[in-house]
Amino acid sequence: ISDETRYNRYATPTQYDVLLTMPIAGIPTNVSISMYIEGITSFQARTMDFHIDMYFQQDWTDHRLAHNGSAPMLVRDKTVFKKMWHPDVYFANARSATFQHITDDNFLVWIYPSGRVWYDCRISASIMCDMNLWKFPLDSQQCSMRILSYAYPESQLRLKWTSHPGIIPIDINPEIRMPDMHLVEVKEGYCNGTYATGVWSCMTATFHVDRQKMHHITQTYVPTGLIVVISWFNFWLDVDSAPARVSLSITTLLTISTQANTVRLALPEVSYMKAIDVWMGSCMAFVFGVMIEFTICHFAKNQEESRIMLGGKGPSLLVDSQISAMSTFFGAARDVDDLKGTINR
Repeated sequence: ISDETRYNRYATPTQYDVLLTMPIAGIPTNVSISMYIEGITSFQARTMDFHIDMYFQQDWTDHRLAHNGSAPMLVRDKTVFKKMWHPDVYFANARSATFQHITDDNFLVWIYPSGRVWYDCRISASIMCDMNLWKFPLDSQQCSMRILSYAYPESQLRLKWTSHPGIIPIDINPEIRMPDMHLVEVKEGYCNGTYATGVWSCMTATFHVDRQKMHHITQTYVPTGLIVVISWFNFWLDVDSAPARVSLSITTLLTISTQANTVRLALPEVSYMKAIDVWMGSCMAFVFGVMIEFTICHFAKNQEESRIMLGGKGPSLLVDSQISAMSTFFGAARDVDDLKGTINR
């Protein structure tokens, strides 16, 4: 016997209007929601979204479907399901969402003798998330998925998280692993709002995630930190070794600039400064400071040599103090000794 034949035994089309909810003395239809999260992937900072694969369950009571059967009636035919009234629930902040169809339509409906209807389907969705990246990559994010009825206000349809014994409102696959994020918790909540057309029932599932930091430590922080240390090798080179000093400074500066561009391309253009920007800017400032230190020392040494060649006697206290101050700031003690030796000669 087909699903449609069984359905027609209990709900005659002339007695059933699929467009109408089931208000009882003005009481709205209560729809209990639960979900099992099969997988979460791709929390993308650049596109500000994440992907979720879940089993989405809805539970309500339609007394028009009450029957005298001894067991719940299983419905797997979409034609039959379309003849039944069901909540027009949608994800308000979904960029896209699809039903799973492989190898068959992933949905089922149980109709209990009391008229209780339990609907389960599998959905893949891309959910928008407004991430705050000012701590990136040391950040944590809270991304909410909002669930509403499209056509029915709260006076006709009320959404709530399930409270049935033994059913968890939001259950999670314990094997979920993400390469860039760690799922801390998922919290259920409500976001009822008043609009021009009335008060609408709204639910939220909020995902709290922490960004995995090891990738950024090994791929960004450690390499750029080592590049800054390499630039300090300039302090052990002779002041007269201009080609070596300039080459080392320019190479390290360009390397950090390239690394900063790589990080920037993976992130959206935002109007505020991120933690990674502060780090990259500091690294570039240190390397640029090395170039300034060399330029000042080289210029000061040439000035002193020119003054001595023109017949000046004794060291210039002004130049000596300037060189000592700059070299002390950048830690180039050897440059000071070289200059003092040259001046004393």
